[in-house]
Amino acid sequence: ELITYLSSLSYISNFGLFIVTLFALESIFSSKNHSDKHFQRESSKSAIQNIGRFKSKVMGMKSSLVELINVESFDKTKIINFTQTEYKFDIEKHYLKKIEDLSKKIETLHDGDSADNKDRKNIDLEINQIKKEISIFNEIQNAVNELEIFSSAIVNRVADENISFQLCSKIFCEFVEKNYLHYCFSRKTKDSLEYKNTVTLYTKWSKELTEYSYTLEMNDISKKLEDLKKI
Repeated sequence: ELITYLSSLSYISNFGLFIVTLFALESIFSSKNHSDKHFQRESSKSAIQNIGRFKSKVMGMKSSLVELINVESFDKTKIINFTQTEYKFDIEKHYLKKIEDLSKKIETLHDGDSADNKDRKNIDLEINQIKKEISIFNEIQNAVNELEIFSSAIVNRVADENISFQLCSKIFCEFVEKNYLHYCFSRKTKDSLEYKNTVTLYTKWSKELTEYSYTLEMNDISKKLEDLKKI
């Protein structure tokens, strides 16, 4: 009887341990499930806030460095990592030369000489144009920086990527392509920290957009083939 009693206690003890363990696991699961849902809610909320920032700071930017400086447009076969080795263009030197040329023209003017009036008007126009371009460049710079903040939130999983991709991916990729010149100027190598999140996200999203477009085309072809069979 003693052996039976001890055996029963042993069974109760083991069963109790099993029950306690099960409750503990259930608690952990519930906590994790709650945590995951909380994270999802916070991630979605962050995505909405992030998209709002993207809309106000980036989507309204119509100008681009390509249009501003009048250079060749983006080529996906040439520009992959957005680095200086892929496209060499020094924006600072570009404007420094413009200012130096302007300075030389000003030096040739003679005080009070009416014959120089036409040149003075042209120089004045050039000065205003450079000021306008630099102002636009600063706006682009601000938008590019905002885009890096937007990208960082997604790459680091603070903001929900699925929501962001559905609403912003096309405009995001178009903006990066329009302003590739800025990224190439800022990044010496593919491992550069400058705009790392933007380039990472662009690489991923542009590929996904291409695949999505391809899938749509294939589905369209399949549908047309099915329609032809019915004729």
